[in-house]
Amino acid sequence: MRDDAIQTQTQLFDLAHGTVIDAADRRVADYRIATGDSLADESIYAALSIDSVVEIRFDKFSDGRGFTYARRISEAGLAGVLVASGHVIADQADYLRRCGFTHADIPISKIDDWQAALSAIPAHFQHMTNSPRSRMAASTMRRK
Repeated sequence: MRDDAIQTQTQLFDLAHGTVIDAADRRVADYRIATGDSLADESIYAALSIDSVVEIRFDKFSDGRGFTYARRISEAGLAGVLVASGHVIADQADYLRRCGFTHADIPISKIDDWQAALSAIPAHFQHMTNSPRSRMAASTMRRK
């Protein structure tokens, strides 16, 4: 059997709470973006409702554009759910959350790894983008 023919069962992992979303509560993505795609105008995402779901699929583990896309979409004002899927690993859990992802689509067998990864980092050396202490906020304040 070919590798791409094998379907791995996945669950939607809540990055804020370290819990798994029940399959019955999982919604279909309104927008799907692959890291190889170019990002549409950010104003589209700000206009989405709180019930909207945007999925960013990491085509390759080494492709960091998904993190940039998430940050840009979050800063544009997405009120809904932002899901990371594809080639993401538990070690990236905290960074995914800090870039704006709310959930990750992960293999069921890796739930314990993702929960452990979220609790492994008690302090952060960098500020989140929405913090008043971030570099972005500071540069905006200086311009005013």
